[in-house]
Amino acid sequence: YATALATRDITTQFITTLMADSKTARNEIANAVQSTTTKTGATLTGGTAEATLMHALQEVQAAARQKYARSDATKLADYFIGEPLNENIPLLRQYTQGIIEKLGTDTLPGITADKVTALTTLLGNLNTALASQGAAQGGATTTRTTVETQTDSITDRRMVVQFAADAHWPYHI
Repeated sequence: YATALATRDITTQFITTLMADSKTARNEIANAVQSTTTKTGATLTGGTAEATLMHALQEVQAAARQKYARSDATKLADYFIGEPLNENIPLLRQYTQGIIEKLGTDTLPGITADKVTALTTLLGNLNTALASQGAAQGGATTTRTTVETQTDSITDRRMVVQFAADAHWPYHI
């Protein structure tokens, strides 16, 4: 049909480019799926990092209650006791940093220097996981936008071929 379609400006180069672009779009779809899988993994890692950090903070809060609940309850606020620590990520980061700083000047029963260092590490793990999640989400979004643009272009050109075929071989003949 190449000769007939060529009379309608559908050249071999047009078809070759359309096929190559279709293959590229299929590859980009695979990349988009991979990016989404990576984002899902990063989200799970972030959730694990958040839960681990929360457990460590709860241990610190329990030690603060042990030391101050009966003797100086006003100091419980220094450890954000009564606050929803993981209401959102910025607050969790802020509260964790505040607790780490407070532990630099206060000692609590059972909370060693290693545990304070571990809190800093756990906060870093959370930040790393969230950054990874953001990067993966950005990659997935960018790739899907690219695929959408490619698909629209391919669809437009496929329709040009269809209209050329309809004009050359009308259905009523």
